[in-house]
Amino acid sequence: MRLTPLGVAVRDLGSTNGTFCRGLRVTELMLTQMTIVRVGRTDLQVLPAQVSGVLLAPKRFGGLVASSEAMRAAIACLERSHAVRSPLLLQGESGCGKERAARAIASAAGDLPFVRLDLATWDASAGLDSPVPHYGSLGAAQGGTLYLDQLTSAGPEAQAALVQLFERSHPRPAQGPRVIAASQLELGALVGAGKFRKDLYYHLAGTCITLPPLRDRPEDISVIAFDLLGELGAGELDLPAAVVDALVAHEWPGNVRELRAALERLVQRARAGAGIAPEDLEFGVLARAFPPPAKSEPLPPLKNAKQALVHAWERQYLSELLKRYRTLSAAARAAGITRVHLYRLMKRHGLDNAGDAEQQS
Repeated sequence: MRLTPLGVAVRDLGSTNGTFCRGLRVTELMLTQMTIVRVGRTDLQVLPAQVSGVLLAPKRFGGLVASSEAMRAAIACLERSHAVRSPLLLQGESGCGKERAARAIASAAGDLPFVRLDLATWDASAGLDSPVPHYGSLGAAQGGTLYLDQLTSAGPEAQAALVQLFERSHPRPAQGPRVIAASQLELGALVGAGKFRKDLYYHLAGTCITLPPLRDRPEDISVIAFDLLGELGAGELDLPAAVVDALVAHEWPGNVRELRAALERLVQRARAGAGIAPEDLEFGVLARAFPPPAKSEPLPPLKNAKQALVHAWERQYLSELLKRYRTLSAAARAAGITRVHLYRLMKRHGLDNAGDAEQQS
């Protein structure tokens, strides 16, 4: 690296592991703004002269690691969300790290045990008393974290049971489980299309964080790859530059899950004493196991989408309002509306303590 009047000149002198910038391998380039350059396994941050600071390492949160701006922003939202125990909706394609994100939040908040419920296979015919595989019942998540996986695969019975779970914990959510739900599709679009219960969506839509797919953040691929090698007990394995090039160039329809599968193949070859080359990644085999993600549902009409968002915000506002004020009259004064109007809003949103509040006032 050399400072010039035009910027910082970077030149790779034929290194074994290569030099990368924004996920692309480079031999020569001129840096004119703040940039992260990866040399082997080391990240170097180039800063303007007026900016003071040190090397910006990849951002970590639990089992997540990222260098890209998009994923750093998502991780920052995840870090903030663990301090708030309201339901959280994680959206993103299959394999992009939703369960890792949920486990990181549960661990950071101390909300354990972590109970994973696969809604695609859960038989909810007995409502809240329906058995949960490996855990016995939903009660196992009490005081911990309930992770709702495959949310859009939940049938009518499962959706009804989840609504019942939220309504039971309402007005004392701190005594129930922290609920984190995961969806591969845009849930608001499914609500607009009449394919998902509105009331369940309103319960879940308090906070929504979308994790970007791996193909939209190629600068994360090498960072995640070396991190996964450590998880596989092969942290000492050096990937040839040609292999890293192939990893970065691939679109990864299966996201991080597919990347891990590819690295497992390389580790197996390395432990057998074989060499590692790009063709050993066997993307053709992976393509059959990880087909391209299904197209998202079409967006609902603007009017429907706006109504759904306003309804969700209104319900969240009312819930918080009722927690802060002991009587309906006091809550109405704080909101700047009449008591009758507030009571009607509570009935519209199915807030079960509406009658109690009316009697107290």
